[in-house]
Amino acid sequence: MNRHSPFSLVDAKLQGLHLALVAGMTAWYAMVLPTLPDRIPVHWGPAGPNRWGSPHEMWIFLGVMLMQLAITFGAAFFVARSQERDLSDVDGTAALAARTVLDEQKKLGVRMCEWMFLGINLGMAFMWYVAVEAARTMDPHLVNTGVVVLMAWMVFTILVPMVVTLRRGLSLRDRLRQILPADEEDGYIAGGAFYANGDDDRLWVEKRLGYGWTLNFAHRKAWYLLMALVGLPLLFTIVIIALAM
Repeated sequence: MNRHSPFSLVDAKLQGLHLALVAGMTAWYAMVLPTLPDRIPVHWGPAGPNRWGSPHEMWIFLGVMLMQLAITFGAAFFVARSQERDLSDVDGTAALAARTVLDEQKKLGVRMCEWMFLGINLGMAFMWYVAVEAARTMDPHLVNTGVVVLMAWMVFTILVPMVVTLRRGLSLRDRLRQILPADEEDGYIAGGAFYANGDDDRLWVEKRLGYGWTLNFAHRKAWYLLMALVGLPLLFTIVIIALAM
């Protein structure tokens, strides 16, 4: 059972800023497009352009930005639909306090995604502008510098929300542990946020603290899956950038 709609978990100001960014870049390129020649460099090597194409190919940046925006709302939908923890065996006052903390955890996870993907799209907007200016000036150094700046920004915009969320999440976990008795079930670690039990064949298990599910880290497949979940989105973004540039 769940009590949230996806829109109740998102930050209206952040999403408004995100939508304004995507809409603004769309309007900007629609105005710039008629001023560009029919053929522009669409792929660059260290020494200069090595493939030419239509300026309409630059719309790929918009596709990437829309995908990041969709992922943000998808995260909110997933969190809103995640199973609520059963507090039927907890007295009324403690259950209300625990539910408040659990709701804060849900919003915290969504907020991390909002900041992270907004940051990624700021990087996409920057690289879109660099690509257009490089096509106008035929300056390969502009592209090379832009890619270096973008990679540094991507690391920053992914790691900072994760670190902030982790610190805030640990604080919420400690609050929840004061309200609810610690779960002593074999295999649960870090206050019930993670699970590692080699005698349990399940790959996914329900968290005892927080919301959602966690991997059974006693199995090698769990680590492979974790690397895929973290690495594939980043790899996809890098490939898109490489193809676009």
